[in-house]
Amino acid sequence: MGERPTRNTMACLDCGYSLDGLRSTNCPECGRAFDPTAADTFKRILPDPVELGKFEIAKAYTMCMMLESQGVPAAVYKIEEGIIGQTHIPSGAIWVDRVDRQRARDLIQTRPHATEHQAERWKCSCGEQLEAQFDICWSCGTTRPAD
Repeated sequence: MGERPTRNTMACLDCGYSLDGLRSTNCPECGRAFDPTAADTFKRILPDPVELGKFEIAKAYTMCMMLESQGVPAAVYKIEEGIIGQTHIPSGAIWVDRVDRQRARDLIQTRPHATEHQAERWKCSCGEQLEAQFDICWSCGTTRPAD
């Protein structure tokens, strides 16, 4: 299989100028700084976008960062939906380029999910009992200790 053609996938947050292949970390059009390894410093351009799926917003961003780290350009678009009781639960749709869809699906399906192995409640050093899905104590802000 040959190399994929180069695609424009990064654009300046301010002016929209294509940032792919630049040696500088500043936009040549407007001067705004960007970091090609930090997706929050540029806009992601997907030439032929397809939706990969909808997830709880934090999980969507985590999966998007994982895909980016594996060389799959991805973007998350927040969706305003889902209410449980009085709490609004935002979700996000992950989008990838059509040519990357199968690879992205494979990466997500084979990715070990960090919190899924911890099905039990845990007790913080401050004494607070927390459900398995929480990694930070809401009472004192302490991070869950490693098992």
